[in-house]
Amino acid sequence: MFGFSSLTCADCSWIDPSDKNKYGEYYCTKEREYVSGTSHTCRYFNPNFYVMNAYCSIKNLPYNCHIMITLINFRNNYMKFNDIGKDFLEDYENIGPKLAIRLQVDMYRTDIVEEMEEGYIFPIINMINEDRLDEAQDSYIKMVEMLKIRYGYAFVKEKILKKEGF
Repeated sequence: MFGFSSLTCADCSWIDPSDKNKYGEYYCTKEREYVSGTSHTCRYFNPNFYVMNAYCSIKNLPYNCHIMITLINFRNNYMKFNDIGKDFLEDYENIGPKLAIRLQVDMYRTDIVEEMEEGYIFPIINMINEDRLDEAQDSYIKMVEMLKIRYGYAFVKEKILKKEGF
């Protein structure tokens, strides 16, 4: 699909590394079953795309939908090649899995993903299509910052975003 064939289930954020059965298999919180850590990744896995994986799961969208393909291409072809994007993606590698899990179990997840769509995702797709890539990147970062605030992972940036009206 996206060239992730060398990745295994052990690389996925849905795997709970602390829950291992007597056969050495890890519990997959998405599939709700034990899987080998050396198995090839499932359809739910897109590395470094934790929040959007959760979004697709909640919206019951395929992981190869237009939104995901557009955002993955944006990340791989733009964000990885500029300083702001690289810094963000480095931080996101640590916080993204936590945000995705919190979003998945949030009792208001449906409302939150609707807010994400209208306030961030759809506008970001439009910005990308209009080649307004810096704006798209800024908006994506603000969406993640909004989630960090909601789930208690932001400290200093919370005041900045509130001041900007987010």
